[in-house]
Amino acid sequence: VENPIKPGIVSPFKRVFLKGEKGRDKKAQEKVTERRPLHTVLVSLPDRVEPDILLNDYIEKEVKRAHQLPGQLSPEHDAVISLSAYNIKLVWRDGEDLILRVPIHDIAAVSYIRDDSAHLVVLKTGRFRVSGAKKKPC
Repeated sequence: VENPIKPGIVSPFKRVFLKGEKGRDKKAQEKVTERRPLHTVLVSLPDRVEPDILLNDYIEKEVKRAHQLPGQLSPEHDAVISLSAYNIKLVWRDGEDLILRVPIHDIAAVSYIRDDSAHLVVLKTGRFRVSGAKKKPC
């Protein structure tokens, strides 16, 4: 007895419940040539963005998302960071799947490290829950 499902057709169950790295990699391979232009703005001297732009709009920048620093970065690390006055959003470059959204008030610290040709930006986030008079990290 052969499987009646045609190759190339994915069942709705697999699409919903088996999403993950394999699904993202497949999407990335399919959409390599379909990358949309990023939503950017001109930066005025001295290399800053006008505050009104961040209040009413957002800025996107292509980045590499590595979580832990690997020896070599590859296209599978491609991501887009979107910055507004309200939050920072990180999505995969191909497929636009959401990785992380952090409200600005949850950002505890930002660090910038320049090592040879690598520019690293590290965001430390903290969410606190108030329990009586004590604050506990989540």
